[in-house]
Amino acid sequence: MVTKLENEKRQPRAAESSAGTLTIGVLGVKGGVGASTFALNLAAQLAAGNDLPVSPGCIIMDANLQQPDLALLLNLKPRFSISDLIPRLNSLSVELLSSCLTESAGVSLLTASDNISEALTVSPDALSQLLGAIKTLKGLPVCLVDLPKTLDKNLLTMLDDLDHLILVMEATVPALAATGKWLSILSDLGIDKDRLTLVLNRSGGKMKDVEKQLLNLTAKRQSHSLFKVVNAYEEAENAAIEGLPLVLRNSRSAYAKSIAAVCRHLAENPVLKEGPCRI
Repeated sequence: MVTKLENEKRQPRAAESSAGTLTIGVLGVKGGVGASTFALNLAAQLAAGNDLPVSPGCIIMDANLQQPDLALLLNLKPRFSISDLIPRLNSLSVELLSSCLTESAGVSLLTASDNISEALTVSPDALSQLLGAIKTLKGLPVCLVDLPKTLDKNLLTMLDDLDHLILVMEATVPALAATGKWLSILSDLGIDKDRLTLVLNRSGGKMKDVEKQLLNLTAKRQSHSLFKVVNAYEEAENAAIEGLPLVLRNSRSAYAKSIAAVCRHLAENPVLKEGPCRI
């Protein structure tokens, strides 16, 4: 549970103009809800721009140090990783960050090392410092962060530093229980309606009763925006085999349209509309 950082209920952070890079976190209420796939497709949609009211461009950072999935979903073997940046945080620049990105399908990926021994040399505290350093950089597009699922002090620090958070759920009994816990935690952290978007992933499946309970649970917090992303599990898996985000593989699909709806919502957010890197 949340302790003293945690024990005192925080006041919602006032909306403020970002002087540097806008940071949007994607957090699954538990493992297996499809948060990483959602994050990748959201990044691809933001990067493409298309006919959306957003400025094209997006960096996505895989903050799952022990099990980074994004490179796998893109069929990539990045030459550089987060581990290469950590020792140079004090001199971090747009140029240095760009040199550690791997480009694919219009997405700029910064990932943890696939060498587990190397990845474990990066402390969670250093990861928070990296996010803070990226936020100060000017002239970059949005940085989307695929957050780790482990609830600890460092994740809480990252959550507090983000400009916006997307909480990803799905209609299963374990996810329903986890959603209730996370909504309470985020409320205690003072993450208010302008900084939180809820996404019901894989909507429209067979678990209609559970989905109804989940919608009832979130409806109690009427100030939060909730979006349904249609169930396209098999299509997303096939797209991953090709190393291509599903929104690019089939840009006219119901899935792509539901991701685009989230993008439009973000573009209208009062926090994210401000600053030189507005989306």
